Amino acid sequence: MSKVDSLKQALEKQFPDRNWQRCFSFPHQDEKLVVFEEQIEGQRISVILPQSDTDQELAFRIVNSAGSSIYLFAIDGCFFASDDPKRCDCLVCDEQCLCFVELKLDVTSSRQATSKLKDARNQLGTTIIFFKDAFSSITQNFWDFNLEAYIVMQMKMYPRQSASRVQIFVSFLEEYGVKLYEKDTKIFS
Repeated sequence: MSKVDSLKQALEKQFPDRNWQRCFSFPHQDEKLVVFEEQIEGQRISVILPQSDTDQELAFRIVNSAGSSIYLFAIDGCFFASDDPKRCDCLVCDEQCLCFVELKLDVTSSRQATSKLKDARNQLGTTIIFFKDAFSSITQNFWDFNLEAYIVMQMKMYPRQSASRVQIFVSFLEEYGVKLYEKDTKIFS
């Protein structure tokens, strides 16, 4: 059984009362994909499309040079209702890597960026803990996926690298066991 199928089976087993299937995209094999939020039935929900099918400028960009099957699992506004505690926006995965993604695409100033980055780390951490706890009886290591977390903002808004920023990434890895990135592109190879 594939890792993605194992994840779907675990969602079915652990959350039989949720319509999680509507939140899981069909696989995309396109070389260039984009993830962004769209207003659907009054909710802001993450969607994934081939780059050629959208003119979306602000997005999480995926380079799929190997032609792998890439899936999106919409979390905020789909798996969780908007009145639930804050979670990250979505998961993006192939058979090797599972990425927790928080989109902060509306940040327009450096002052906003600092507080939004902290909020995003909290949302990612809350989501990671939620799923680790939910799947603890099924798997201890997320089916050996390589786990990554992404905070996506307009590139000019990211704070510059510094020793204190490096410490934030180290602390996140130590606390959640997941490597944190602040960038708008993931390369699946």
